[in-house]
Amino acid sequence: MDASEALARLRRHHEGVLLADGTPHPVRFVFASATGRLVLPVPTHAVDADEMVLFVPDESDDAMQALLDPIGDDPDGSDLDRHFAYHGPPRQRAWIHADIAALRWGDEIFDGEDLTVSNPLRADEPRLCHLLNADRAALRDLCSRHAAVTPTDPVAVGTDPDGIDVRARFGVVRVAFGTPAPDAARARAAILRMLERGA
Repeated sequence: MDASEALARLRRHHEGVLLADGTPHPVRFVFASATGRLVLPVPTHAVDADEMVLFVPDESDDAMQALLDPIGDDPDGSDLDRHFAYHGPPRQRAWIHADIAALRWGDEIFDGEDLTVSNPLRADEPRLCHLLNADRAALRDLCSRHAAVTPTDPVAVGTDPDGIDVRARFGVVRVAFGTPAPDAARARAAILRMLERGA
């Protein structure tokens, strides 16, 4: 397994458990499009923790474990807007904006520099989401066929080379592309194929 596979697996999730100096906190996170950093609201007392490890999707032996390296500056407005689009109003008031220093998954360890990467689709993401949201019935059918989930009111909120993120009432539905789409043209083609009834 290489880092691209680990990143594709990590991108499937937007919830986890943050261990801040050993204290667990359920969290919801997003990937900042421009940097690939993780953006997540946390309890105020967790911000100054000396060690932060994010377990994805939950705190278990077989979970991915990301050692986080918080950076000094706060997330910018676009990152906060992105989190709001994915998860709605946050329950916590403090924010962590962090690089992934390293990721452990099973017996393998990956360098964080290979995982904290910008989204090459970020400039085209609004247009791709508009394409997905133009027909909500088709988007709901896409989720049903490709993610085995049928959300009542789906809204596409993000795209990256590995797939699509769709907000639903119960959380974020991840719809993976069958083959990575590293540019907008291939992502659009994949989306159009997936939107076709029965595809």
